[in-house]
Amino acid sequence: MRKMKEEITNMTFEELCECVKSQYNNILPESAYDNPESLVRAMKVIEKDKGYEHRYNVRAFLILQACVQLPQLIITVDNIADYTGLSKHTISDCIHRWQKFNYHYLTRLPKRIGLGGAYRYKILKHGIETYMALTKRIRRSFSLNRMQYIPKKID
Repeated sequence: MRKMKEEITNMTFEELCECVKSQYNNILPESAYDNPESLVRAMKVIEKDKGYEHRYNVRAFLILQACVQLPQLIITVDNIADYTGLSKHTISDCIHRWQKFNYHYLTRLPKRIGLGGAYRYKILKHGIETYMALTKRIRRSFSLNRMQYIPKKID
């Protein structure tokens, strides 16, 4: 995260605009690139329109997808990080939150791996069911916020 902050700090506004254009495939209007405030406003609108308001739910989906898609049954945070591209810190925070609030998506196995002491996890039935529910919501273009009684349609 610190490297990214330093890179953005050292960029000019024009370089930042070019980076955003390449990442978002020129979907922003040209008026968004006039000044920094309009660029920030346009980026926030895109986040809401694409359904990325609930970043925690997207992160949870990516972690559960890695757990389901990886060929081995017993996984570590390193395996999930390699599969998803998320940072190890983000993944371990998310799993810690699941353990703390008793979301029974993963179970922590008693024996750690090697000298580093990495925890080993195994996905549970409830984790697979949650992954399938989130996949269904993505296919039907609904928000990943499962706390809403009536799901919100996302374009």
